[in-house]
Amino acid sequence: MVPRSVLPLAALLAACHAALPLAPPPGDVGPDRPVLDATVDGPAGDLTSDLTADNGACTGCVAQPCQNADCVAGTCVLTPRAEGDPCVGSTASGIQPGQCWAAANGVLECCTDCWDQATKTCLLGTATTQCGKGGALCASCAGATCNTVSCVSQTCTLTPLPDGDACAAAAPGVCYGGVCCTGCWDGSACQPGTSTSACGSAGGICSACATILDCKLPVCVAGACKTTNNANGTACTDGTSGSVGMCYAGSCCDGCWSTAAKSCQPGTADAACGDGGDLCLDCTSSTTQTKCLLDSSNLHTCQAP
Repeated sequence: MVPRSVLPLAALLAACHAALPLAPPPGDVGPDRPVLDATVDGPAGDLTSDLTADNGACTGCVAQPCQNADCVAGTCVLTPRAEGDPCVGSTASGIQPGQCWAAANGVLECCTDCWDQATKTCLLGTATTQCGKGGALCASCAGATCNTVSCVSQTCTLTPLPDGDACAAAAPGVCYGGVCCTGCWDGSACQPGTSTSACGSAGGICSACATILDCKLPVCVAGACKTTNNANGTACTDGTSGSVGMCYAGSCCDGCWSTAAKSCQPGTADAACGDGGDLCLDCTSSTTQTKCLLDSSNLHTCQAP
């Protein structure tokens, strides 16, 4: 057996010292020379090290979904993001986009469905009254009067009601193409229903208001065809006799019009003589032409007896 050689203690310490790296002089810390920051923790004297590069970057300093990570003087500092900010890395990593919101306990959460501010919770976002995705605020799906509402794939969706269905609203109307028609339907479009060419209401079929008499004009009032008097003195043809006259108070006067009586006279009386709707002549007021007689043009005029 060959005996082991034993080094003196002093020689052993010198060898260990030579094997240790020398600390660089001040100002001589390069990119390839890490600095060991050692501290002693606890009564047992456990040595823990925080290895940092001299450019200030912290090893293992990673941002959280709702916290920004910054390396400050070799220390990793996490700063909360603002409410409504996108979650860190949610898009770049291919995860469904989300937004940061403060829960009831004040802690920021990354919500990838929809956020309910009333309860400060992240909901599934599949209900009609709480619909949404990507961390957006939950929406209550509202529908028009001719659509049904639903939450499909976390998105509010409107489905038109069949044509002819009553509008789902207090105002009367009928649905056409997903739109409530409260005027009248002309077969291809909804009209206001206020014109004589397309008169109607509550989504009914439009009507054309026809002209029946010369002295009555058609009008559309509240979706219904009605008539109004034509202007006095407008030429007309009597619907019964076929004689030409003038309109007065909505009627065709083919005799003469008495301003005193405010009515149409036959035009054959001495005190009310005339034809064609002209104003009546009072032949009795004349000293010579006191009679109402037909002239050569077959018109009643005041003539001498």
